[in-house]
Amino acid sequence: MSKTSLRKKTRTMKLPWLILLGYGLSSPLMAAVEEIRITAGADDAEETSLGDMKLGSSDIDFMYSHGGNRQGGNQTVGLRFKNINIPKGATVTNAYIQLKADEPGSKATTLSIQGQSVDNAPAFTSASKNISTRSKTGATVSWSPVPWSNVGQTGARQRTPNIASVIQEIVNRVGWTQGNSVAIIFSGTGKRAAESFDSDQRGAALLHVEYAINTEPPPETEAQPPEPLPVPVDHDTRTTSAGTLRFPRIGGMNIGASNYDDLQARNGLAKLDLAILSLGIDWNRGGMTASDLISDLKSQNPDILIGQITMIQEVPKSNGGWALRDVFDKVSGEQGPGGQGDWFARDINGNNITAFPGTWSINISPFVTPDRNGDKFPTWFAKRNTEVLFTDTDFDIIYLDGFEPKPRPQEGKADWDSDGRTDDDDDPAVKKWYRDAMAEYAHSIRALNPGKLIMSNVISWVNPSPWRGPFRQFQGLLDGGFVEHAIGESWSIETWGSWTTLLENYHKTTDHMKGPKIMLFETIGKSQNYGLMRYGLATALLGDGMFGYSDIANEYNSALWFDEYDLAGTASTGWLGKATEPRQVTPWKNGIYRRKFQNGMVLVFPKQPNDRHNDVTEKRTVTIEPGYHRINGNQDPSINNGQSVSTITLKERNGIILVRDGF
Repeated sequence: MSKTSLRKKTRTMKLPWLILLGYGLSSPLMAAVEEIRITAGADDAEETSLGDMKLGSSDIDFMYSHGGNRQGGNQTVGLRFKNINIPKGATVTNAYIQLKADEPGSKATTLSIQGQSVDNAPAFTSASKNISTRSKTGATVSWSPVPWSNVGQTGARQRTPNIASVIQEIVNRVGWTQGNSVAIIFSGTGKRAAESFDSDQRGAALLHVEYAINTEPPPETEAQPPEPLPVPVDHDTRTTSAGTLRFPRIGGMNIGASNYDDLQARNGLAKLDLAILSLGIDWNRGGMTASDLISDLKSQNPDILIGQITMIQEVPKSNGGWALRDVFDKVSGEQGPGGQGDWFARDINGNNITAFPGTWSINISPFVTPDRNGDKFPTWFAKRNTEVLFTDTDFDIIYLDGFEPKPRPQEGKADWDSDGRTDDDDDPAVKKWYRDAMAEYAHSIRALNPGKLIMSNVISWVNPSPWRGPFRQFQGLLDGGFVEHAIGESWSIETWGSWTTLLENYHKTTDHMKGPKIMLFETIGKSQNYGLMRYGLATALLGDGMFGYSDIANEYNSALWFDEYDLAGTASTGWLGKATEPRQVTPWKNGIYRRKFQNGMVLVFPKQPNDRHNDVTEKRTVTIEPGYHRINGNQDPSINNGQSVSTITLKERNGIILVRDGF
C-alpha cells in the first residue's frame, strides 16, 4: 500500500477560518491541518511489564495485556508518526490520536500520554524497555476513555483528549525540523484494545494536528556587539558548591598503575584536580610509602584531591593476592549454616558465584552469620579498610567501587538467604537487601573516617535500564560518583542507548549526592582521538562534574593531558572560570547544546537518535556572537588554531571549547 494512501496531505485555511479562532483580519497567521497514520508494524509497539518488546502485535493493548507477557500486567505503548510537516515556530492549536476499537472494553481505564522528548524520534527496537526508558516531555495529558461498545468503532470514544501541549513541546525544541518523527508514549492502568498496523492498516492509529503559521517575514536585525563580561551566578542551589566552582576540572582513575614511585608518573598525577589510586596494605615501592606518595603529590599541587579504592562486592579467587589476602582468609574462614566460607555468595548447589573474571562474589546480605564481634561483611570490611588503608594516611577520598543498586546479572544465580531457592536479582526484596548492605558499609566507613569524602562508581545509576531512583538508601549518602566509560566503549550508555538519557541521568545522579557533589565523568578511547575527547569533555561541562579521559590501550594506568585542560599549557585547570549559565538539559540552537563560562563557552552536537552504529553522518552549524576564538593549541591544529569565529560547524559526536577574547 502506498504511503500517500495512509496520509492526508496538509490542508491550509485562510482568514475566514482564523477569524473564528479569534485571530482577526489583521493577523499574519495561516492555519493548517496535518494528519499522519502509522505506516509500519514496528511503529505501534508494546512493552510488557517485564520490559519485553512486541513490535508486530495483532492489536494494541492500552494497558493491561496477558498474551506474550509471561505473567500479565500493565504495559507501556509507543506510537511513532513519521515525516511530520509542521514547520518550526508553528503554534499547535489542537491535536489528538484517533484509534479504532479491536474489541469491546468497559474496564475502568486511566492513561497518561506524553511525547518522547527528542528532536526526531527513532524507530522502536526489540531492545529491552525500549519505550519506557526514552526521555519524556514535561507536558502530560490524562485520558480516562469511556467504554468501547463494539469492534470497529472509530469515533469520539476512541479519540484521545487534546494533546496539543505535548506536540507543542516537541515542535518547540531547537533541533525540530519539518520531516521529523514524533513518538507518543502511553502508560497507565485498565484495558482498551485498538487495531494495530499489522491487523488493519487503514485502521491504525492516526495523529491529527491543527496548527497556525506566522506568514509575516521576521524583522531584520543588526549585528550585535560583543557581549560584556558575564557575572557568575549561583546557578543551581541543589549543588552545594554552585556558583563557586571553576571549570574545567580534571580527574583520573589510576587504579591499575603500579609505578607511583616513578617521578614522571607522579608529575602527571599531580596535574590532576582529582586522582583515585590503588595502594594495598603497607604499600611500599622504591623506598616510598603511601604517606610519602601523597605528600609528594600535594607538595606539587596543594589543591589535589587524592582517593583510595575499596571493593565491597568481590575478592580475587585463591588467596586474594597480597593486597587482599586477609579479606580472602576472613571470608573463607567464617562459619555458618552452609559450613565454612559462609560469607561467600553461593548458588543453590553451594557453588561460589562469580560476577567478574578471577573473583568470587561476597554475600553482603543480612542472612550470613555474624562473626564473634557481631560483624557481618559490610561492617567488618569498613573496620578493616580503616585500619589498613586510612589510618595515618592523608587520603581525602574513600572510593567505593562496585557500589550497585542491585546485584549484577551474573549474581542473579545466588541464593542470598540460603533457603534453597535462587534469588532473582530484579526481585525488590533482593535489591533492598543489597542496597541496605551497601549503605551500611558507606555509613560505617564514614563514621570511622570523619572528614573524608565518600565517592563510588555510579555507572549503574546513570544507566537508564537499572535506574529506578531515587534509591532511598543512597539518597544523600555519597559525596560524589564516578561515571565510568560513559562514552567510548561498546557497552557505554551513549553507544547502545541515548545521549540525552545519559545527560539526564548524569544530572539526576549528581542531585542524588550530598556535600560537594564531586562527579567524575569519564570517556575512553585512543590516546590521540581528540574529537572523542572533546565530545566527552563538552558533555561533562554541560553539568558540574570533573572530566577524565582514559587510554583504551592502557586503561587506568596513565594520566593523559590535552590542550583543553589548561589552555595548551598557558593556564591551569579551571581556566574557563565559573559557569554563568545553569547545567544544560535542552539544545541551544539547531540541535547543538551550549553552556557559557566567564572565559569561554562549550558547544556539543551529540549522537543523534537514528545513529545506531556511531556512523557520524550529520553536521550542524550555528552562529556565534562576536568575541570568541578557538584555542591556540598544538595537538589538533586544524581545530585549535586560535582563529576568531563567527560560526561553528560540528560533526555529530563532537564538541568544542571556545575562548573569550581578551582572556
